[in-house]
Amino acid sequence: MHNVMLLLTLIAALLLRISGQHQPPSGRHAAGRRSPAAADTPALRRAPRPRPYAAELAASPAPAPGPSRIPDRDAFYRLAELSPHAPGWNFTYDHTALAPYTARNRAEPQMVIAAARVADLGAMLDSITSPAWPRPAALTAQQRSAAAAERGELDRLVRAGAGR
Repeated sequence: MHNVMLLLTLIAALLLRISGQHQPPSGRHAAGRRSPAAADTPALRRAPRPRPYAAELAASPAPAPGPSRIPDRDAFYRLAELSPHAPGWNFTYDHTALAPYTARNRAEPQMVIAAARVADLGAMLDSITSPAWPRPAALTAQQRSAAAAERGELDRLVRAGAGR
């Protein structure tokens, strides 16, 4: 029953819209529309109300806008995204700093390097030697024999524990 009433309401609204008998909204729902009679009369304007806080805002200087582009942006992009240092460092640019180009180590965030030019930052990163984390890809013969002996000892202990 509810669906039938909804359908009849929508059909009636559509027919009113098509026939032109629908009145446009008035008052605050008019969304800026003015009636033809009101088009001839000038709009009343109110005097601006006092805003004491506006004087305080006008007195404080606006912060200086930063540059719209990073100087030497292409070199900075190559260093931050394409260099061998990219996986290990986070790169940022701050136009208000004396040394605007910075790199923060991802493994040790307290390690920060800053420079005034991209080339200097790249040179400093090149001079740092990364710690070596040796991970052999293949075991040596001695390591293989030690692993086999350890597996044999573990198997013996498991069998002895299961026999109890």
